[in-house]
Amino acid sequence: MTISIGMMLPFLFAAKVEVCISPGCVADGAQKTLAKLKALAPPSKVCVENGKCQSLCGKGPVLIQQEDSSERRVNFKYMKDEKLIPFLESCVDDDDWSIPNDLLEGYDLVAEGMELFTKKKYNEASLQLKQGIKQALAPAQSYGGDMEWLVQAHQSLADSLLQQQQQQQQNVAAMDVIQVAIQLDPKDGTSYEILARICQANKDEKGECEALETLLLELPEPVNPPRDVSNRRRELGFRLKSLQSKM
Repeated sequence: MTISIGMMLPFLFAAKVEVCISPGCVADGAQKTLAKLKALAPPSKVCVENGKCQSLCGKGPVLIQQEDSSERRVNFKYMKDEKLIPFLESCVDDDDWSIPNDLLEGYDLVAEGMELFTKKKYNEASLQLKQGIKQALAPAQSYGGDMEWLVQAHQSLADSLLQQQQQQQQNVAAMDVIQVAIQLDPKDGTSYEILARICQANKDEKGECEALETLLLELPEPVNPPRDVSNRRRELGFRLKSLQSKM
């Protein structure tokens, strides 16, 4: 007998929550809602996944909740920002459970820093990300939830530091930060790509070569990557061959 995740739901989680990521909901901020729920959902209590369109376009972000083994699915509309924590509390229904304040505040600081990073405001982004990581890292590790957002925060912080005039002091700081990202998730290829860039800025060809070898030869290749990712990996492959020829 094949056992699906849905059949295992009552044994693993108190509730399953899907976030609609159709274009309409994404335009309404669904990706931010999805990221925050994944980061803050209590481990072993709430499962958060990508969801399909519920034909509620214009009323997003839309959440779909399924409790226990029930087939009943409930839609929640306009779910973002201040509505998310009370929603998680309703899913858990446990008076003794709460999200640590440092984790909540740190997540919000990191989210603001990531927005600054996407706007290429690297100085401001690095300050915000440093503060958020410092506040959230320890409670996040104790909380035991999804850590992908913290890995991405370290990656963006390292990248921000690297972008700031390529000064040696900033490169050292960037190296320290990306090493933490690798410790948090040794299989995330983005960290090794950033590590290679840091080594290149430091004129450390051996370190750059080792980082690219890990990225391109040791980690699994992305499945059906976008064209820009494929082209980037191809460029990095040529760079790796050039470095290897010098070793």
